[in-house]
Amino acid sequence: MVGSTTITVPNDWQVVSLGEIACLRKGTVKAVEGDLLPYIALEHIKSNGTLRGCGKVSDSVSPKTAFCKGDTLYGKLRPNLRKVVRVDTDGVCSTDILAIYANDLVDGMFLSHLLRGDPLHEHAMKGIAGTRMPRTSWNHLQTFRLLLPPHNQQQDIARCLDSIDGAIERTESVVFATESLRDALLHELLTRGVPGWHTEWKNIPGIGIVPSDWKIYNFKDVADISFSPVDKKIVTGEVPVYLCNYTDVFYSRHIHSDMNFMSATAKRDECNKWGLRESDVLFTKDSETPTEIGIPSWVIEDMPHVLCGYHLGLARPNTSMISGSFLAKLLLIHGQKQFSKIANGVTRFGLTLEATRSILIPLPDVHEQVVIAAIIDCIDEVVECYSETAIDIINLKSSVSDILMTGLTRTIERGIADA
Repeated sequence: MVGSTTITVPNDWQVVSLGEIACLRKGTVKAVEGDLLPYIALEHIKSNGTLRGCGKVSDSVSPKTAFCKGDTLYGKLRPNLRKVVRVDTDGVCSTDILAIYANDLVDGMFLSHLLRGDPLHEHAMKGIAGTRMPRTSWNHLQTFRLLLPPHNQQQDIARCLDSIDGAIERTESVVFATESLRDALLHELLTRGVPGWHTEWKNIPGIGIVPSDWKIYNFKDVADISFSPVDKKIVTGEVPVYLCNYTDVFYSRHIHSDMNFMSATAKRDECNKWGLRESDVLFTKDSETPTEIGIPSWVIEDMPHVLCGYHLGLARPNTSMISGSFLAKLLLIHGQKQFSKIANGVTRFGLTLEATRSILIPLPDVHEQVVIAAIIDCIDEVVECYSETAIDIINLKSSVSDILMTGLTRTIERGIADA
């Protein structure tokens, strides 16, 4: 028995606790002027187990933990973010990070994969303390019980998982590079027009440079704009609906029926007015920072039972002038900076309907709109394809890790439970 789950252990595998195979770097150090050691804080660690650069020791005057090459850094603050990475150099890190190293019983790479795995993450989440700043601790983590294979098998498992990590990182690099290309190209197309189609440009206050033959409209001239009053409450007697909310729009360029919308209820007249239609454009209308206002996403299909939720604006375009797809792209480049300027507030910022309807929209003719939209949509399809591939590989790694880390290649029964 391990915990409350019966398992079959391969003959040459051991049941151990994390504290028996790994150790914690203890003590803190202070910055020394001129010290060039890299400094790693939580913001430098990505949830995929890689680093987004690092800082300098002098970036923070607070005490730090020293780590060594080959250690695994484990973010103990908000462990749900899964900020865990193996380092290939000496350095120092924030005290919100645990520096964990392997003893003679375990391979360092194997330990790193173990610390990033789903079973340990589930164990960590059971031991968090605090509500505003939830943390786990080494005292809790080290009680995690696991199956430990012989050293040579640990290395084989680590190499296999490393190869999958490499595929994930390469795929995510393609996604990032393609997104960067798309964003740069979108900005160029919506400020200079299709290459070779224009010879003169004009500078419009509040917008910037656009081709001289593009017409300038107020937002209300190209779309019917309104702010949703539909809340998240479930009221007996009202119509069951789904809500498209702030985060659905903020994190998605397209709104579609496969998304996981929230259940709610609404009055029948609200259903008629706020049910989503193909080509609608939704945008964030309030936020804690002005730069997060005016983030657009367009609806790609009719969804009458999905309603535009509170904290969102809805723009229903005049399709004889502009498509929802193109309007969303225009708002991303020309609308968002105008929204951030007209937003009111101190700790939370929001738009007024009158000001929103008055922002400026530079509009090419319909033919050029179609060409620009087609170019960007093609790149979006590539981004979506590679993003789905990355998710598939991540899911594959989770399944393969479960199999390899629990000896399922050699036993029928699955499982290992926390102590």
